[in-house]
Amino acid sequence: MGALVFETDEPVETIDMPTLERIIDERIASYPSMRAIGLGLPGAEYDGKMIVSDYEALLGVSVTEHLRTRYGKPVIMENDVNAAVIGYGERTELANNPRSSTCSSRSDTSWGRYFNSRKAIQGQGSLRGRGGEHSSRCFLGRCFLMNSFDELCEAIAKLTVAVSSVLDPNVVVLHGRLISQEHLCSIADKCGARLPKTAVPAIMLSNDFEADYLNGLIALTLATLEPTIVLSRK
Repeated sequence: MGALVFETDEPVETIDMPTLERIIDERIASYPSMRAIGLGLPGAEYDGKMIVSDYEALLGVSVTEHLRTRYGKPVIMENDVNAAVIGYGERTELANNPRSSTCSSRSDTSWGRYFNSRKAIQGQGSLRGRGGEHSSRCFLGRCFLMNSFDELCEAIAKLTVAVSSVLDPNVVVLHGRLISQEHLCSIADKCGARLPKTAVPAIMLSNDFEADYLNGLIALTLATLEPTIVLSRK
């Protein structure tokens, strides 16, 4: 995906449009050949506006459209977990697997994200990035689950069975500081007791959310520069 030319970690007091503009302005001033902009944010856009965001100042804002107009470059904004899904797929054989799912557990709460052919599955109006969170947070966000091996495995297995019943994935990838290989074995056994043998997905573990997130965001941003080929019949 190319060589890294610059990397920084800059603490900010708040995430809002002026902050994003300042950071992007500085990067473009240093690298005027920059051709595309990619943002990874916890949230979701619908009809061009942020309707869900961990950053209150961005709610109701047309983030991507504003930045496209301001900079005259392709701009993509992807939910951070969706980007990690794509990133994991890019660095493993899942990139060539047409039926894969990824669930991510972070900060004692679990999110689910799903991709098909290197794209995160989205619903009507391109709303994506939060649907899986609601279906899993209802039970995986409860503190008692985090302290119980069996309860945690049971909860993740239930989510996996629900996903498998709809999407029929070959592979489910889990990520989270609380999840170990021992958890994977238990989850697989519980899924096997609920699903037909041919419908039980392989359960895998990703240990580096940040690397997957960055790789996914890079891949999605670079994809905006790929030429679009349109075939027409005369």
